Amino acid sequence: MQPRKYTRYPTDIPIKFTSGNMIGEHQVCLHNAGRGGLCLRGEGWIQPGTDINICIPFSDTPCQTTGKIVWCHPGEKGRYLMGIEFAESVNQSSIEEIVLIERFREKQCETHGIRMTSETAARELGAFE
Repeated sequence: MQPRKYTRYPTDIPIKFTSGNMIGEHQVCLHNAGRGGLCLRGEGWIQPGTDINICIPFSDTPCQTTGKIVWCHPGEKGRYLMGIEFAESVNQSSIEEIVLIERFREKQCETHGIRMTSETAARELGAFE
């Protein structure tokens, strides 16, 4: 297995994706994200090699990009983890926004004892509508 080119940042921010061979838009949660790709937690197995369109719905500038599923493995609670490689360079500010959300979430827990999901932290920061 090759070492990663980019750091991955753990998160559980909800995102949406579509694929030409699936019906409709699907909402899943990120497991982690980095400049080269991301890992999703989804409800079902998807064939590696499948192209997908990804939307991270930040309120100011939604991050929309394309990628390819490079692996899909069973995860916890009947869900699947899917490794996605970006087909095009993703905007660095989108990754930085994810890091900012996660740092805010961690600080709220450490400083105030407030536990929140990544989605709640994103909404608190005004990153999601």
